[in-house]
Amino acid sequence: MEKLTRDQINKKLEILRRSRLNEESYVITRPAMAMCYSMSYPKECSKLYVCVTCGKEFKVSWRSNSSATIEDFEKIVERFRAAGVEAELVCNCEECVAHHGCNRYEIRIKTEEERDWHFSFPNIERRFGAEDQYTSDFEYELVLKFLTVPEKIKDLYAFFDHLYNFEFRKRELEFYVGSLLIQKQVVEPFEKDSWELSLKKKQMVIDRPELFYSGKKPIDFYAEKNLTTIRAIELINEHIQSGGMSDDYIFHRFMSLFSETFQELTYKGLNGNEVVHDYDNAGFIKTQTDIALNKVLGLTVIYDAEEVRRNIEYIFQNRDMRQYIEQAYAILEQMDKKEFTVWEYAEFMKELYDKIQYPLREAKTLLRQIINEEIMNFGQENDELLRIGIQWLKNSNRQTISKGELKTYALSDLIVQAEAAGIDVSNIKRG
Repeated sequence: MEKLTRDQINKKLEILRRSRLNEESYVITRPAMAMCYSMSYPKECSKLYVCVTCGKEFKVSWRSNSSATIEDFEKIVERFRAAGVEAELVCNCEECVAHHGCNRYEIRIKTEEERDWHFSFPNIERRFGAEDQYTSDFEYELVLKFLTVPEKIKDLYAFFDHLYNFEFRKRELEFYVGSLLIQKQVVEPFEKDSWELSLKKKQMVIDRPELFYSGKKPIDFYAEKNLTTIRAIELINEHIQSGGMSDDYIFHRFMSLFSETFQELTYKGLNGNEVVHDYDNAGFIKTQTDIALNKVLGLTVIYDAEEVRRNIEYIFQNRDMRQYIEQAYAILEQMDKKEFTVWEYAEFMKELYDKIQYPLREAKTLLRQIINEEIMNFGQENDELLRIGIQWLKNSNRQTISKGELKTYALSDLIVQAEAAGIDVSNIKRG
């Protein structure tokens, strides 16, 4: 692939950001599903590396069944080079990490004409709780797609017609035509039932359009005016769930195929499966992508006030917090801030929930949650702490209170009050 320039990368960002207010960019993200792997006895692996700081050779070891190993990130670096940028993975030995404050691993990326590298720190072996500092393999994948996918799928009608009515129908043939039709096919010469026989029978159905398109009829995408990606997916979900043959599992399998196949320079096109690994408080597939672009390529993504307001609206509606939208808008306006970097936006959204004023009936539930998560997570002491906290709320004569105020109280005065009441606080975790 030809080398990319910084101007070309900036142009790609402009194209991507055009989709920032599209409906499909406001899909609330969901955690990535765990994958199943075949069981095998893990092997100990190791490889020698040279410390980029002191030049000493040292060994890095990992188990063959580990995820996100240094070998995985070496392959990611190779793919960045193939995508048209200069990239390298460097390591520091334990002594340099301890004495010089170096990161153990670094991935450096720049364009051919740039003098300075953009540094990111791969989250090798997936440290939890370090998402701001380190970059996951998932985030590198998002950036690779950003650099390599086409600007646009030119014909959405043809794309979905082929993907759903042909490719996916082939994969889930029994769901669409029924197992009986497949079993009725006669293979000559006759063979005993076997996996190979089943494949041959399925192929016989696929090869005959009158059989292949029997049963659950295909969708006529061309009958839809101004087809969009989100509308096509709605039609597919409705089609799968119709006619007494509904199956959520089938739809999820289609979405998996869709995420592998649908790639264009929009937020939806970079993360078709709508998965998020970190920053779920920020809410959308676009925020995860924008953070990854900043980490890996040093791109600065700016959200204006209009975009932040729309983000708030969609997130609060999704979390059944519609009654707090106007209050959230007011908090935003009090900041008197017209633009946010993606990091400032993500931090604002995390803090926003602590600033919302909740009625006391909901404050009790929030207080229980804070006690469970921040102070203790088991035992009779939880109930005693909650009882003291509820009495404090009643005595406050307040109509509303914020989650931030509840946290401050729970981590300070509540513990003092509990101790004064004779409750054993020796096992309390303080924050």
